[in-house]
Parts: sequence; structure tokens; C-alpha cells
Amino acid sequence: MSYDALSFGEDDYYRLIGSKTASLMSAACAMGALAGIPSYQSRLAKYGNHLGMAFQIADDLLDYTACETITGKPSGQDLREHKVTLPLVGALANTTEGEHRQIRSFFDTANPSDEDISRIIGIVEERGGLEYARVHADRCAQMAQSSLLGLSEDPALSALSDAVSWVVDRQR
Repeated sequence: MSYDALSFGEDDYYRLIGSKTASLMSAACAMGALAGIPSYQSRLAKYGNHLGMAFQIADDLLDYTACETITGKPSGQDLREHKVTLPLVGALANTTEGEHRQIRSFFDTANPSDEDISRIIGIVEERGGLEYARVHADRCAQMAQSSLLGLSEDPALSALSDAVSWVVDRQR
């Protein structure tokens, strides 16, 4: 029995990125609190989790939108590796039957061509997948910012706040 990559849904995606990028950033932020103000540990862990989620969604968006000269990797690399990320998940809800068949055929192709990847990127863009992922990245970023409310004003807090903007607005 083969694995159906397109059965990988939004909940699966969030579990995956929550288990990797978000948990790493959450742990780093919690550990930082232990070196500074231990009572901030829980709030900074939440900040790191939301920041990590926003970071990963933004990274997955870059795979659809950025060019190789900026990111250092070819666009569509996640698709080339048959990874289902949030832009694709968001688009799949709006695809026509024909587009869905094209996407399924793409995922059944062992070595997709650059043209195949471009076609899928076009479908994802046309069907709102990029905007869908942007909205979710922004929501995670807002939750990260909210986690900082009420913490002592100082340069470290400003740096944490600035990091949120950098994560969602970065180009690489």
C-alpha cells in the first residue's frame, strides 16, 4: 500500500511544524528566560512556539515565491521532494477536478520537471494557497507578539518583537 501525500492535511501540517521548528524555537526561548527572568519562561515558550510556526509557514511560502538567487535554493524544492505544505493544502480546497487530477499526477511522478513544478505553483497561486498561508503566518506572528505583552520593556523585548516582523517579511 502506498502513501497518499495529498491526504496530508492542515492538522497534519501543524503537527509536523509544531514538532520541529516551533518546538525548537519554543525551547530556545524558554531556556533564555532561565538565564534572564525565570518567571517569563512560560510566556517566552509560547512566544517561541508561535514564532516557530510563523517562521515555518513563511519558509514554505518562500519555496513558492522566491527566486534561487535570493534564497540559495531553487523555487519549488518542497514540491520537487513531494512535500505537502500549507500553501498547497490551502489551494487544494479550491481546485477544480481537473486541477486536482494534475496535482495528483504530479505527486505520482517520481522526477517532476521544472515545467511540472511551475504548473503546480501556478495552480497554488491561482487557487489562493499563497494568500491562505500568508494569513496563517500573520496569525501566528500576531500570537507571538501577544505573548510578549506585559513583559518588561527593554532592548531584549524590542529584539524579540522585531524578530516577529523579520520572520514573516523575510526574503530568504
